Amino acid sequence: MLPGLIAPRAIYYSSAKGDQWADPKGEFLAIKLGSRIYTEIYEKKIEFPSEFETLKSPIHQEAIGYHIREGKHNLTWEDWSHFLDFARKNLK
Repeated sequence: MLPGLIAPRAIYYSSAKGDQWADPKGEFLAIKLGSRIYTEIYEKKIEFPSEFETLKSPIHQEAIGYHIREGKHNLTWEDWSHFLDFARKNLK
């Protein structure tokens, strides 16, 4: 519900494969389902892979971003790199 409530503003989720308490698959599904508000109401073109397990690279789209990395719960330089790439594309 959170991504839908934030629409049409930009939102970014990130996950770590080893952080099972945060439920990476649930985070992916939340942003994927919440992004429907962006497409149905605000007519933004947003597409997510059909399966969580097929993610190979960050998803940076119009107003929506997501990535998953190796490791445990933490905020790493890899995360910051993806955040900044997303911000450069979406926060002009």
